[in-house]
Amino acid sequence: MQRNEPIDAETLLSTPLPPVRWLIPGLLPAGLSLLAGASKAGKSWLCLWLCLQLARGGEIWGRTAQPQTVLYLCLEDTYARIQGRLFRLTEDSVPSRLYFQTGSCAIGDGLELQIEKFLSHHPETGLVVIDTLQKVRTADPNNGAYASDYPYFKEKGITLAELEAKDLKEFYRSERIGDPEHGIAGKKGTTVARYHANIHAALECAVEDNLIGHNAAHHQRPTTEKFIGSFYTPEEALECMRLAEGTKLELAVYFGLFYGLRRSEIVGLQWHNFDFEHNTFTIAHTVTTYRRKGKGKVSRYAKDKTKNKSSLRTLPLIPLFREKLLALKEKQKYERELFKGSYVKDYIGYVYVNEIGELIHPDYISTEFPKFLRKHGLRKIRFHDTRHSCASLLLRNGVSMKQIQAWLGHSDYGTTANLYAHLDLEDSMLLSASMLTTGLFGASTDHAPSTDSELTDPRHGTAP
Repeated sequence: MQRNEPIDAETLLSTPLPPVRWLIPGLLPAGLSLLAGASKAGKSWLCLWLCLQLARGGEIWGRTAQPQTVLYLCLEDTYARIQGRLFRLTEDSVPSRLYFQTGSCAIGDGLELQIEKFLSHHPETGLVVIDTLQKVRTADPNNGAYASDYPYFKEKGITLAELEAKDLKEFYRSERIGDPEHGIAGKKGTTVARYHANIHAALECAVEDNLIGHNAAHHQRPTTEKFIGSFYTPEEALECMRLAEGTKLELAVYFGLFYGLRRSEIVGLQWHNFDFEHNTFTIAHTVTTYRRKGKGKVSRYAKDKTKNKSSLRTLPLIPLFREKLLALKEKQKYERELFKGSYVKDYIGYVYVNEIGELIHPDYISTEFPKFLRKHGLRKIRFHDTRHSCASLLLRNGVSMKQIQAWLGHSDYGTTANLYAHLDLEDSMLLSASMLTTGLFGASTDHAPSTDSELTDPRHGTAP
């Protein structure tokens, strides 16, 4: 049977096919499998433990597995490190069916022959583990950051034991510059800073395992540019809100641009936090996503807690929002009755749910917002920039920094001042220019500059 050729149902039913062969019944079949997870989540420890159990045979997670010959290509380890881990994982004698190898060729460059040679000597082999896949992949400039760091140091001939601070500085510099001749753009400072964080963590593990004597990444964090968020003008904000009406992003866009709410605060809105009698609502509950070591990404982590004490705040509910929310509440009541048993009961009480009661994921907002902007030809900003847009609109309508701090829920005045001082300065400069114009030329326009040369507000093209 050819996988890339169609087959009709009658032929498929009449063709005898071999049953699936399981290494761990119902869990790990024969064939190619990938184990993926967060960095430092314990994948190598799991692989080693699994190899041990399969080589022994017996119970694995409540399933009975037959003993298998296992080859573990532990390409990021040394034999000393594997030996230490074996001592920690087992007190009994290790199975003779388990083999280790700390070096290999790359895919298409001898790896296949290497495995075939082992299989010819051990035809009963049931499992070959390659840890990690990146170690046997060939260098490709389009593979991204994780793929590119290995070839860089390999091509330079720098081993782990030889790595020095100057080598890391040069690596960070090259990543910032990129390779313009080959069309590879330089990375942002924040991206390179994340590379540094991963390298620092990896070197810390190497120090703990006595592979190296010190961490060359200590005090070598690359500098990053001070970030200044983008923001929408009042006209852009209104257009964005108009286009979002009736979409799944409507609630996020409205609360982001007008109230400056964070993603976690928008998704965490609950009906009991709204006082429709006194027209106020309270930010007291958030929904976030985070990574827990060894368990990957945990979504929809809800808590009756805000980012900081100042984020717990009560805001006025304006008529426009009040009407929309009351209509939404009735709509959700209708959908609960319509879908009956199919309606998700876990999130009853939350405001930001879809038609069958599923809570909108915080990452949905970040993912879909850029698509929404592109679709409607709106200027590109991050969703978090709706918060900056809110602050900008408040500041330019005479609201003080202290009041903006309370509105946005910043923990201290310094945070607000640092983020929006440039906006305050722009307005101060424009006000000064206006006052100077009045002082020099007076209120009358007789002696003022001509229309072609008069002072204008560079943001809006109008006189300040």
